[in-house]
This record gives sequence, C-alpha cells and structure tokens, in this order.
Amino acid sequence: MEGVRRSKRERKQVHSIYEEAEKQQEELKERASASPRKKRRSTSKKEEQEEPESDNNNEASAAEQDAEEEGEQEEEGEQRAVEPAEEEEPDEEEEEESEDDDAEEEYTPRTAAKMKSRVSSSTATPKRSPAAKARKMNIQNSAKKTRVPKTKAPRKAVQSALTALAKKFLDKTETQEHSLVAALLYSSKRNKAQETEAVDALSALKKLMRGKETPYTSNLVETAKHVIDEHQQDPNAAQVSLYNLLFRSVGATFESSLNPADVDLENISDEDMTEYMKTIVQSMEETPVEQVLLLADGSSGGAKATMAAREYQNIYREFWYLLGVTILSDSLSGNYNSSTTPKTKRAKKGEDNDGERDGDEDEEDAAAVNDDASQTPQGFRFQMEMVREIVKRMIELSCLTQDDIRAGTTIAVYELAVAILERTVELREKLTVAQRQLHVAKKSRMKRKAQALESQTEAWNRMCTELEELVTDTVMAIFVKRYKDIHPFIRAESMNAMSRFVLTRPDIFMKNAFLKYMGWMLSDKASVVRLKAIDGLLAPFTANREHTATTKNGTTQPKIDTHLMAGIAEKFAERLADCGMDVDVAVQERALELLLAFSRHGLFDNITDQDLWKRINDRALAKDTSAVVRRTALLFVLEQLEAFDSDNIRSESDVVDRINALASWITHSIAGHDVPLDKLPYDRVKYVMASLKLCPKYVSLLSEYSAMLRALKECGNEAASQSKRSLEVVQRRVLLEMIVSSVEQEMSELNDSTLEGVVDASVLGAQRALEDSSKDKKKKENKQGLQEKLTIAMLQALPELLAAFKTDIDLMRSLTTLPKYFLPSVLNTSNQKKHFSALLDQLSSLFQTATDQAVLFNCCLTLTLLAKGDHTRSSEALVLLKRDTASICDHLMTLLQEKALIEDPAKIVDVELSISMSLRRLCLLSKRWPLSKLLNGGTDAIEKLCTSVGASIARDLNDRKLVSDEEDENSEELVPEIWETAPEELHEQAKDAIISGLSFLMNTTAWGLREQLDMSSEQRQVTSSLVRMRDRLVKLTSLCFEMYIEDNDTYERHHRYFSRAIQVHAMQIAGDLRSLFHKEWANSTDPVLRSCALPDDSHLIGGSVRFLRSQEEKLRAEGEHAELSRSLLLPAARGLCRNWKLGNRREAGTILAHITGSGAEASSIVSSMSRVLKKIEPVRLLEAHMASLRQVFEDWAENEPEEPRSDHPTEEEIEEHEEAARLHKAKFELIEQQAKRLSSSLGVGKLSDRSLKPALLGFVREGVRFAFSTDDPSGGAPLFLGARLPFLWLLSKYLTWIRKDKDHVEILRMDFNEKETELRNHPDYKEVFTEDLKALSSFRQTGNLDAFLVEDDDEKTKEDASAVPRMSVAHSGMRRRLSHASSISSIVSKTSTQRSLSPLPEEGKNGEEAEEERAVAEKMKHSPIEEESEEDSPSPQASDEKRGQSEEDSPSSKGKDSPSLQEDVSPSSKEKDSSSPQDGDSSSSSNIEEDSPDQGRKANQTSPSTVGDLSKESSYD
Repeated sequence: MEGVRRSKRERKQVHSIYEEAEKQQEELKERASASPRKKRRSTSKKEEQEEPESDNNNEASAAEQDAEEEGEQEEEGEQRAVEPAEEEEPDEEEEEESEDDDAEEEYTPRTAAKMKSRVSSSTATPKRSPAAKARKMNIQNSAKKTRVPKTKAPRKAVQSALTALAKKFLDKTETQEHSLVAALLYSSKRNKAQETEAVDALSALKKLMRGKETPYTSNLVETAKHVIDEHQQDPNAAQVSLYNLLFRSVGATFESSLNPADVDLENISDEDMTEYMKTIVQSMEETPVEQVLLLADGSSGGAKATMAAREYQNIYREFWYLLGVTILSDSLSGNYNSSTTPKTKRAKKGEDNDGERDGDEDEEDAAAVNDDASQTPQGFRFQMEMVREIVKRMIELSCLTQDDIRAGTTIAVYELAVAILERTVELREKLTVAQRQLHVAKKSRMKRKAQALESQTEAWNRMCTELEELVTDTVMAIFVKRYKDIHPFIRAESMNAMSRFVLTRPDIFMKNAFLKYMGWMLSDKASVVRLKAIDGLLAPFTANREHTATTKNGTTQPKIDTHLMAGIAEKFAERLADCGMDVDVAVQERALELLLAFSRHGLFDNITDQDLWKRINDRALAKDTSAVVRRTALLFVLEQLEAFDSDNIRSESDVVDRINALASWITHSIAGHDVPLDKLPYDRVKYVMASLKLCPKYVSLLSEYSAMLRALKECGNEAASQSKRSLEVVQRRVLLEMIVSSVEQEMSELNDSTLEGVVDASVLGAQRALEDSSKDKKKKENKQGLQEKLTIAMLQALPELLAAFKTDIDLMRSLTTLPKYFLPSVLNTSNQKKHFSALLDQLSSLFQTATDQAVLFNCCLTLTLLAKGDHTRSSEALVLLKRDTASICDHLMTLLQEKALIEDPAKIVDVELSISMSLRRLCLLSKRWPLSKLLNGGTDAIEKLCTSVGASIARDLNDRKLVSDEEDENSEELVPEIWETAPEELHEQAKDAIISGLSFLMNTTAWGLREQLDMSSEQRQVTSSLVRMRDRLVKLTSLCFEMYIEDNDTYERHHRYFSRAIQVHAMQIAGDLRSLFHKEWANSTDPVLRSCALPDDSHLIGGSVRFLRSQEEKLRAEGEHAELSRSLLLPAARGLCRNWKLGNRREAGTILAHITGSGAEASSIVSSMSRVLKKIEPVRLLEAHMASLRQVFEDWAENEPEEPRSDHPTEEEIEEHEEAARLHKAKFELIEQQAKRLSSSLGVGKLSDRSLKPALLGFVREGVRFAFSTDDPSGGAPLFLGARLPFLWLLSKYLTWIRKDKDHVEILRMDFNEKETELRNHPDYKEVFTEDLKALSSFRQTGNLDAFLVEDDDEKTKEDASAVPRMSVAHSGMRRRLSHASSISSIVSKTSTQRSLSPLPEEGKNGEEAEEERAVAEKMKHSPIEEESEEDSPSPQASDEKRGQSEEDSPSSKGKDSPSLQEDVSPSSKEKDSSSPQDGDSSSSSNIEEDSPDQGRKANQTSPSTVGDLSKESSYD
C-alpha cells in the first residue's frame, strides 16, 4: 500500500500548488492589463486574426458539407478564393496570442454577437462578409455536420442496431447521466442541450484530433469531461465508473456492477478484489453471447448484433482515446482545475487595465499572458497525476485470466498511450517555438521575457519527459506481456498499438528495440496477428507516401526516416519471404507489398542470398495465389532488372530491351534442369502479362507488338553453346506466349460485335445499339487503334510463325487464336495482299492436317470469319473454304467405301481414324456455315453424304450392341465378338467417328430447318429430304440408346466407356431434336410445319430417362459434378421446356428429383426448368411433382435394409445393418428436402398461378390415397398394411398451400378421416409399424386437420397429437415395404428394358386416339370447375378394384417393361394412354400403373385419381 499512500500525498501537494499558481497567474494578468497601449495593440491583433479564422472555419464547413453531399466542388473553390493572402497571416508569436485568446472565449450568444460586430467593423474587404456569415452558420450547425458519411443507409442501420442492442442490454435504471456504457451506446444520438458546449470542445480539439473526428466524437467528449469532473470531486468514484464500463462491456450484468460507496480501489485488499472478480466473471458466463458488447475475438450473435458489437468496439476505443486527449489538452483541462477563475479570465481579457507600462515590459509579460493556466508546472502536475492514476487502474486488470476483460483493459491502456504520445508531439512543437522565442529574447536582451520563457520551456520539457516515460516504462511493461498473450486478438491489438506508437513518435519507437516485436510476430500461428505485424512494419512507408501526396510546394522530405528499418529488414527477410507463401492470401498480399517497399528504399541491398530473392520473385509466376500477389511480386522483379531502371523510353530499342529482360527472367524461372522443354510451364507467362495490365506504369508494354516481334526475331545465336541454345529455344517460346497473352489481355475489352460471325446477328445488333449510345468514344477509338496496330504487325509475321511451330500443339492453339482479332479494314490495303494469301494458305494447310480439336476449331473460326468479313478479300477466303470443304467430303466418301471393303477389324484402325478426323472437320464447318452453300451439288450432295455417314454409323452401332434371341425374351444377352477381337484403339476411333457424325447430321438437319423457317409461309414447300434426315437422326439416336449396358465388371472397361460416351452424346442429340422439331407443330395449319413435327419421341424419352437413372449414383456422389449435370440434365430439360404442353410427366418427375442432392449446377438447371414449366402448364407440373415423389419414395422403400437373419448376429453384421439403416434414413431426409423444394417452387407466400389452387387439393387427395394403398406396382402380391404411410411425411410439405383455404381443409379432413377409419378397422391394424402411425399424427397437425376421434366403450376421445417425433427407419419386424416378388420383378424388368425401350421401328397413335387425346387436353385446359354428385363419384374400393384388374391385364406384370418407364416410353400403341396427346402418360396421376387404351378411358370416367382431373375439384367430391 506504499504506492497508494504516495498517490494521496502527491495529490494533496498538487492542490496546494494550484493555490499558489492561481495567485501567481492573477499577478501576471494584472500586470498585463495595466497598459492601455498594450490592450489596444492586442485587440487590433485579435481583430486581424478573427477574419482569417472565420474564413478557415468557413472552409472547414464547406469541406464537411462536401463529404456529406457530392458535387459541391465549385462552392468550395469560391470559398477558398476569399481566404487571406499569405502576407496577411500573423507571425508565430502573434498566432499564439490569437489562439490563446480564442481558447479563452467560450461560445455564447453574447460572444457570437461580439464576433459579428468585430467582423463588420474590421477593415476586411466586402468579399469576406459572406465568409463571416457562413462562419456563424457553421458555428450553429457544426455539431450536426461532424463527419456525416456519404451513404446514410448504413449509418441508420448502425444506429438502429445500437439502439436495439441498448434496449436489450441496459437496465431500466441505467441512463446516460449515471452509466458510461449507456452513454457510449447512445453516443450516436444528438444531445441538443450539449451541442453548443460540444462544438466549443471540438473546435479546441480540432488541431489535436487531426481529422479523426467521428459522428460520436462530440458526445464522447462530453462523456470524457463528465468523467474528469467526477475524478476531480471523487477520484475513486470516477475510477469505479471506468471499471464498470469495462465490466459491462465484456458482459457483466448490471447487478454485479461495483458500488463506489462499497469499494475503495486504493485501499481494497487482494482477497476482496478477488471476490469481486469472481462475481463479475460468473455474471459474464450467464450473459448470452449476443448481448456481449466487447468480445476478445470481435464476434457476436446475429447479423445486427454483430454490426452493433463491432461499432461499439470502435466507440469504446474512441472513448478511451478522447479521455486521454481531453485530460491532457491545454484548452479543455484548464476548465476543470482551480487555476482558471473568472478573475483570471478577466485579467486575460484585459478588463483590469489601470496603469501603463512601456513597450519592453509589455512584450516581456505577453509571453506569460499568452500561456494557458494549465501550462504552468502546477497544471502539468494535475494532468500528469490524473492520467497516471487512470492508466495504473487499467493496468491492474490487464493480467487477469479472463480473455474479454484482459482485451478490454489492453485496448484502454493502448488508446490512452496514443493520446499521451500525441500530447508529447504537441508539447515538442510548442517547445520548439518557445526555444526559438527564447533565443530571440536573449539576443534582444529582454531579460524578463527570457526568464518567463525559460520557466515555460523547463515546465514543458519536464512534462513531456514524464509523459514519454509513462509510455516507455509503464505502458511498454504491459506491452511486453500482452504482445505474446494467449489470445490472438490481444496479440494483434498489441501489434496495432506498436504501429501507432511508431507513427506518432518515430524518434522514440523507430528503433530495432521496438520494431523487433513486430518482426517476431511474423511467425505467429494466427493469421490476424501476422497481418497486423506486417501492417505495422508497412505503416511508415504508407505514412510517407500520404505525406508526400499532401505536401505543398512539391516537398519530398519524408515524414519518417525508413532507413532506420534496415536492420529489421535484413533480420526478418527470410520470414517475410515465407509470409509471401502464407496460407492466408491477405497475408501474402501485404507481405509482398512490404517486401517491395523494402526493395525500393534500398533496405535489401546487403542481402546476397539468391535463394531468398528467387523465392520472392517466383511469386509472380505462382498459380496458387491472387492477382494482387502476382502483380506486387512482378513489381519486385522489375525493380531488379536494369532495363526498367530508367523511366524514359527514347526509342523502340528501349522497349525491346525491356521485353528481352522480362522474357529472359521468365525463361530462367521456368526452365528446370531435368524438365524436358515441352513439359515446361509456359502457361505461367499469362500471369506476367495479366500483372502488367494491372500496373499503370508498364501497361503500355502489352500493346508493343512490333517490339515483341523484333525481340523474337533477334532471339537466337547459332554460335552459342548447347545449353545456351536450349535457353534461347525456351525464350523464343516465352516471347510467343507473351505475344499471344498480350493480345488476349488487350483485346479482352473489345465488344464481341467487333468479331463478326462469332455471335448471333441479333446479339450483334443489340451490342451495336449499345455502342452507339455509349459515351466512352475515346476509349473505343483507342481500342480500335490497338486492333489496327495488331493487324498490321501480326499479319506479316503470323504465316512464318505458323509454319515454324506447326509441330508444337500448345503453341499452335495460341497462335491460331490471333487472326480473329484482326481489323477487316486493314485487309483492304494492297500491301497486305501477299501476307493475307500466305496466312490463308497456312490456315488451310493446318485445317487439313491438324488433329487437335482446339487448333481445328480456331482454324475453322478464322477461315469462316475471313470469308464472311466486310473487306475486299473475303471472296478469296470463300473460294479457299469451298475448296477445302469439297476436298474433305470427297476424301470422306473414299474412306467410307474403303472401310466397307475391309473385313478384318485390326486393319481398319487407320481408316477409322481418318474417317473420325474428316467427320470432325465437317462437324466444325457445319456449325459455322451451311455446307449446302459450300458444295457444288447443293442439297442433293449433302443428302448423299448424310446417307453414307448415317449408314456407317448404324453399321458401327449394330456391330457393337448386345446380341439376344429375339424369340426368347428371357434369354441371356451376349457380347459381340468385335469387343474381344478388335483392338481398343478401334473402338476409341469408332466412338469419335460416331459422335462427330451425329453432330454433323444434327447440324445439317438444323440448317435445313432454318432455311424453311426463314421463308414466309407462302414460300415454304414440303421437302422430303428434311423429313428423311430428321427420321434418320431419330433412328440413329434410338440405336445409340440401345448401347446401354450395366455398369459392372461383366463388361470390359473400354466397352463401358464406349457405351457411356455414346449415350451421353445421344442425350444431347435427343434434346436438340425435341427442341427443334416441336410436337405442337402437329396441330399447325402450315403443312410444312406439320410435316416437320416430331411424330413420336417416346423412344428418345425412354432411352434418355433410362440412362439418366443409371447415372444417378454419380450425380449424387459427393462433390460438384457440373459437367455431368450439364451433359445429362440440361438436354432433357430443354426438350421438356419446348414441348411441355404435351410433355411427359414421368420424364419431368425424373429430372425434378435432382432439385436437391446432386450439386449446385444440377439444382440450378432443375430450378430454371421448373420456373419455365410453371409458366407454360402449372397443373401439368404439379402432376410431375407427384410422379417424382412417388418414384423416389418407391425407390427408397425398395432399398430398405434387411435385418440380420441370424438369431445371433455377429458384430460385423450388426454394424453393417446400422450403417445401412443410417444411409437409408439419410436418403429419406434427402427426399424430404426435395419435397420441400418442390413445394416452395410453386410460389413465394402465395401461389403464382390461380389454376394451382384447386389442383393442389386434388394433388394432396391423390397423395393420401397412395399413402393408404397397398397395391404392388409390379402386379405382385399386395403390400403389408401401412407400408406407404411414410409418404405422408413428403406430402405434408404441400399442406402449407391447403391451410390457406378452409373449405379445402374441410374436404381433406373428411377424406383423411375416412382413410384412417378404414385403416383402424382393418384386421391387421395392430401390425402397422408405430413409426408409420406417427406420420398420421404429423400430417394432421401440419394440415390443421384436428386429432382423430377414437371410439372407446362409452365416449369418444381425441388422439394425442401434441408431440410428434420424427420417423425412424429401423423397424422391429422382418417385413419389407415392397414384397420380394416386386423386387425380383423390378430386377427382371430392368434387365429387359435395354432391348424393349428404344426399338428402331417407330409406331404412333392412330387418328382417333390422337383426336380423343386432344379433346381431353382441351377440356382440361378450358372447362370450369364443376361439382359431381356423390353418386357419380366412385368409391376408393371400386377404383382400387379396377386398377388392380387393369394391372393384372397389363403386360408389365409379366416383366416386360421397367416399372419406372414401362408406360411413358413403351413403343407399342397398345400400351399408350389415350388421355395424353403425345407423351403416353398413364391415366393415373401416379404414372406408375399401366392400362390398355380401353381401360385407360374407362378409368378416366370413373377413377377419382385421374391425372387429368387433378385440377377438377369435382373428381374428389
């Protein structure tokens, strides 16, 4: 307690010194006011100073208004025009007088009138009177304009979040007057009663704050002043208030706050303090995390709570900083000590001025008068004592084990330390001025003034030294412990504090003894600490850059001498290089920026470790980092290259030197000792060119094409050694990559409209319209100039480059992309004819001989662009293109004939390869141009070619499909001999030929259809060739689907790969066919369109759905499968969207099942398809929902795990069963998510289509019927009772829409009661699984259907449905939800579908059936909702009997078709449902049962579950 007693004695001594200082100050004021002549001169100086300050205040007001409202630059310029000239500014001594006088006068209405009268009576020019008026307006409104952000919405959001948090956090008795935490939380609100005083405080603090004011500053200053007042009256109470602020901020409750009457911080024992801390920590543990204002990790609860908590942390920091600033401020602290009295103020104003002195004595007294009372030794001691005690109290808590308390105290101590250091800066500046005045006084022999100045400088020097020691000794003692704190937030806060110390007092802290702490923290395990340490080392360079940018007169003198960091830079260079490869990209970016700063300032000049330099340089080529890191690393590299030392580029040779230097560095960086030249990472060159584009100083290098070509030409020396020549080869390749990459970088901003033919003409027209309306014409002209520059430079060099590097596939891929950027107008000049012809020859030769897909595509694109381009040489390119097309077609016909004569599969590999490449070239050409316009024979030649290609594809497919006995359907399928005798290369080439051939046929057919659609209806003629090409393509696609095989080890790997690749491409062709040849055209009045309609797509649908189902496991595997989703789901979705009015509901249900569980890409595709289908036919989409849910539910039920059959299973069997049960449950949860997503897709809050409202009732009623049914979809024995009750969990997701209509709820309640009554009255009711019965209660509760009435002996009771647990997968019995016969039937059906789903013969419905289907569809679409009598509506039992009879008669019971696809894709007209015009859906909404046409029509008349009647409420009455 010795330290505490010493503090008491010191405080008593301070108060006694205050009384002596008051007397001394009054004597000085009396002497100063005794001379009238001195008073007049002082008044005159104050009047001269008043107007400049008025103008400056007006300027500050305009600047603040600028920050709030944009577009005020002109007004600010006018206000600056009336500023006083430099010669009118007072000298330093007079400026101090003016500042002191202004600080003495507080703003009141009386002083405001004085200011106005002074301005009006001064000798200022009339131009300044508006400035004076603006100053008055600024004084009145400055509190309202304190750093208002540009966007008010975030500020309002923060204020509302703080207010909400305050209401939730604060106790009712906590007010701003009695609680510091309440004052901080409400600091964003304006206090009108304190505005005047706050404005006066801000004006006094403005110079010291240095532009760091915030919207909270004015209120926080008042709060700080309140703490200082309280500290003067009762230091213990003030310190307890600060403690309570800390404890409440970190989560302590209001009840646990310390009471100043009970706690004496100076005399409290360690045991009592420990008890208090235990109580506080215990209350902190009970506080919810979302109500904690200040957490050590900076996190909090929800989004708004996080916003408020983070903002409060900033407010908390600013409060402690302002508390220190206010205590140590000259003008503010003088208002809170006894040395400032009314009598003293009057003496300062010169009101007691009897007597007169001579001029020398007036000047001697002026220095003492101008000093504030607080600047006396006694005032210094008062400030020093108060700030030392507060720092001491905070330090006492900085070693507690609770992280949040330790973090709060650390922040407080560091903020106070920054305020102390800023005060020392102000004192050092005043000390310099005072010493200069002292020198002048001594030189002028003014003894009394010199004595006063000596006393003042000694006091300032002593106070400054004590404040510096307080930070360097006391605060740094805490820093040494907290910089290695266990919590990363506190360590990061310590690094931030050290950075601020260095910036504030570099003369003290810009030393290795302090900078080493930030160097050590570069190895911290927390990335936030490493980032703060790097920011701290980088801060001096940033401060110098900002200082240079804001300094007038072009002064470049740095603010901080960064050369003092040379030792730190060399010592921690290795660690900084490691930070450049940090796991955190943000750390990498800042570390490279710091390394670049060290290099530019010469701090790395003494480092000779080449490995270190290489590690840093290689970050410019790194693939696993950000573009910012690569750009900064490239700048680091350019600092080392001699060619980039000079900023002046005098000629092209200088540019060539720079390009060579950069290419040489890249060459040495990527060239490895043991890596072959063709395996080097040349693709890293694009990173360098992309980084150059981000550097404004070097971006011009990207467009220096001629210099790059010159460097490429000069690269090479025949007399060089072998190793050097190898490097030259690499450098040439690097230069070529630089050329290609620079072109791509520069031309990437060009609009696609400049690339004629690359995009569709309609898109080009829209882009041209946008270009014409754009304002950035200068930029477009600049890009066009670059394009012209590129064309001139590359047209001459490109043919030679293509000829020289034609064997380098990677380089050819890059070089062939350049011609598409050529400007067509340049090709019109005569001097470019030779180069143009050479380029055409090289491209034609490449297109004929190249085998790479990318090279072929680029050559084809370039040739077609040149042939279509708007220039005089397009005809030459067109002639060449026709010649090449004819040559390829002739060569292909020859190869096909040759292939037909070869019988040995081993000898046909080369021919098959040539056929594949020829078809690939024709495929690319047919995508860009209709071949009928390139061949002499026109349409006849094309049809002949397509016939030959189609026959070859059909022969290849028939030779490879499985062979079976057509008479015996149950016979085993055999693998053809070709899979065993032919080499694998042959199958690979055949696969490529089939895929390219199908694409070629599809492109040719599409061009033929487009020619018909481009004609008017009068000009169209029925063309049998187009129909034949369409039918041929349909048959070939169906044949591709017959390549289906099971994905197991029964077949060879290359066989499975061939089958999968062929079917994936067949799905794309099927989607294109269904999208182009619409089924709706069958009803068109145009005979051409009617003939083009696709008559029957059931084969395409069947093959697509079967293959899609076989790939579901891959689609639902972990990870993202975007490419697979686009290949499988997108083609089918496109076909459905185009034909949805007659679309297949079963197919749609199969695709809808992938709305969840198959990755983001699949979900996006299915969601987009669902939105389109809902706009076209929403009721039909609802039927597809039912088909999807029933299909996935039955798949789930069929895969239910079986319990171990042994009475004593082993542990392995038990674990296997539990794992299977877990997976089975997870699958059901995935199905529930699917049902929820499907239900939510119908609308947001309300249904997006009115027709869905009645249809949803029918949908749910049909789902209820299915859930209570027990019939086997495969025609086997019925299922056990309640086997499908879990389906109610899925159906309940749609009850949200039913609950919106009370009538619908009542209808559903009646239906559900009837079904449940039948269930409960069944003899086997007791055998129903308990888990399945829970679905009933949950369904009732979700749908507001009320509890079921259970009849007891004498009364009816309601079943308890209050607690509805989730369903469980495990069951106590051995029964399965689907019978064993059903499973066997399903397996047989699946194995038989590969030859029955997609047969080549096409069969369609007869005219009567089609007409009847169209009538039913039209009736469903337009008929109003009609109610049927109860007599006309069949009973569920009757419906089940008829359905069972139809199932028994259906062929599906014999295992011919898959239960999932047997109806929609069956080729037989006898197996098609007449209720749907084209898709062949079943008459039942389940889309599972299969009826004959007669049975289907009969069911449509009687069954309540008819799909077409889902929209009719009468079907369920």
